[in-house]
Amino acid sequence: MKRIIFLSAALAASISALGEVFEVKPETRYMLTYDWSVDGQCRDFADDPEGRSKIYGYRGDEYACEMLYFGSGRSEKCVCRMALAPGNSGRMNHEFYTDSSTVKVRAEVKAPAGCKVKIGKMALSEVKGAPTLNVNPDFGLGLYNFSGVGPSNDGAVTLLPSPSGGVALHGGFYIHLAKTPVRPGGRYNLEMKAQGWHRKHRMDGSFVFLDAQGKKVFQSEIPRYSRNSKKPGESIVKNVEFIAPDNARWVYLWLYGATIEYARITERK
Repeated sequence: MKRIIFLSAALAASISALGEVFEVKPETRYMLTYDWSVDGQCRDFADDPEGRSKIYGYRGDEYACEMLYFGSGRSEKCVCRMALAPGNSGRMNHEFYTDSSTVKVRAEVKAPAGCKVKIGKMALSEVKGAPTLNVNPDFGLGLYNFSGVGPSNDGAVTLLPSPSGGVALHGGFYIHLAKTPVRPGGRYNLEMKAQGWHRKHRMDGSFVFLDAQGKKVFQSEIPRYSRNSKKPGESIVKNVEFIAPDNARWVYLWLYGATIEYARITERK
């Protein structure tokens, strides 16, 4: 029988079992943390270059993965499938926003046949005072959960060495960076270091604004990125200011043919 944990004002609690349920607040930023290790016939993510393209949105039939569910009333939906990576053990720091209707979060870790997974010191805490509105914008929390990656054209993205010696994320044909909350009429800045790899080495993109129910209310273009043909592989840094429409509650980035080193969204006062 699963425990329901009623969090205190600090919204943090340690748990040891899988499939635990947390009561949460809507439209709130949280950090889920836990230790993990796998044994058995699970493929070793660190030694599998092809598998690295499945670090996001992975279904869990070859690697151990985390399944995150948002609950609203009596129903729930899986909003994230994330491979536990790299290696056979580690510490997960998974940061995310709850939806406008989310009141419960269930975190579960699954492993394929022939593999066992162990979880310990799991905790959920509210994130306050973060430097950016979007989560993990420059891989500071690890190689997963980059800016809350949402859907992509093939259900996965690829991690590449960045020109500066770090990590870059290639979204393939297209990718969505997951929703970031905005205030109606609020002023914001996107600072992004990226390059384009589609056709003539360009990258197109848009800001897509949603209301509280998740319905698209407006879309505006992000200035096109191009690769410098005289300096192949060099990323370009741009700052783009935008204003949230009066009926907007969320914004996400839709990027087409993009390789991204970071994407930081901050509010302008």
